[in-house]
Amino acid sequence: MKKILALALASILCFSSVSFADMEKRTVTKSEYLKNAEELFTRMDANKDGKLTVEERKTYWDGKKLERQQKKDLQKEPKKS
Repeated sequence: MKKILALALASILCFSSVSFADMEKRTVTKSEYLKNAEELFTRMDANKDGKLTVEERKTYWDGKKLERQQKKDLQKEPKKS
């Protein structure tokens, strides 16, 4: 459970309103950090039962990976004249 919470909290750096760049530039309060952790947990908890299964975590992160790849692909497409 501690590993899951640590992973969820660490992932906030990449996928929250307090970005990693922001954290480098300012102090982040415990309440901000925990609020973002709760928001991430809620997004990941697909069936809203208050528990994160291995499958829910995998599905969430696979979806994020796909979003990043699609964004990269769109940036690579030549602009139409």
